[in-house]
Formats: sequence, structure tokens, C-alpha cells
Amino acid sequence: MVPEPVADAPEVYSLLDDEYARRILIETYEETRSASTLCEACDASKATVYRRLERLQQQELVESVQEIDPNEGPQEVYAARLDHVSIDLTGAGFEVDVEIPVSDVAPGLQIQRQSDSELEAVVGDGTTPLRAHTNNGDVMLRA
Repeated sequence: MVPEPVADAPEVYSLLDDEYARRILIETYEETRSASTLCEACDASKATVYRRLERLQQQELVESVQEIDPNEGPQEVYAARLDHVSIDLTGAGFEVDVEIPVSDVAPGLQIQRQSDSELEAVVGDGTTPLRAHTNNGDVMLRA
């Protein structure tokens, strides 16, 4: 998983505090869901669900994809993009990090070894090794 700093921490706090947004994240964590399915799961109107989906997408916590339903044809479905959210208290206030699966950030990336300060990975067929080092929270990639 790759931590990504959140641009609008107050909005993420607000979304995590919102019952509908939390339910959408839970419902879309393991499987994609259509907006109508989310309306049923949240017991909410389409307008409420679409407003939450828009806010979740703006924070890159949910993504939409097109899937082909054999009975209904193409439809837009939604998937949660995060595995973990951490909130840290610092002298400057709160910091929010959202961990997104590596496969979403870099398709074909395979983690070989990971420690607190180093990550070794390969891309695609394994002929392009990458090393990532952390330095004061910054990640540097080297091919």
C-alpha cells in the first residue's frame, strides 16, 4: 500500500463522520456497486448517494468505472480506493494519510520486500527493478 497525503483533511474528516459516506465506503470495499444498489444499502435517495459519491470522488476515496451488465448493458459502478486511513496529531494540527493499494497506483507493480524505510519492487515482467527509500516522510523511487 502506498500512503497518499490528503489535500483537504477537513473534508475527509467530514466524510468519515457522515453515515452515508461510511456506508458507501464499506459497500464498495470488496465489490463494485451501482448507485441504485448503494441507494438500497444506505436507505437513501439517489440525490443523497450521488452527492456523497461526488464528495468521495473529489477526495479520491472512491472511483467510478464502467462495467458491462449482461442484462442491462454498460453501467457506471463505484469502488472504494482506500485500504487504510490514518490520522496523526502533530504540533501543526492533524495530518491525514490515505493508503491506496499499490495495484491502483502502479498496475503491474509487485512488492518484493518492505521495511520501515525501504521498499523493493519490480514492474511488469520483473526486468525493471525499483527501490523506494523514505527520507523524512518523502518517498524517492529509483529504477
